[in-house]
Amino acid sequence: MRLLHRLARSPYLLLNSGLVLIGTSLVEILDAIEDPALGVHHGVLVLGFTQLIRSLPHVLHGAEGLDEAAATLANGDDAAKSD
Repeated sequence: MRLLHRLARSPYLLLNSGLVLIGTSLVEILDAIEDPALGVHHGVLVLGFTQLIRSLPHVLHGAEGLDEAAATLANGDDAAKSD
């Protein structure tokens, strides 16, 4: 049960499911371009963007961590060269 809970809250799952929902709904919207009626694919597009936005804080936090690690490694490399 713990694994299922972790999987359901995974930022990778949110990001990937958001991208898949956006991609598939855009294909459907482009296929139905002649028929301007509002359809389910429009709601799926909104849901995809919602999933994507929910994953952004996790992605940005990870990017900040990578920047900090790169800066630490760069400073460590500079210190080793000066010795």
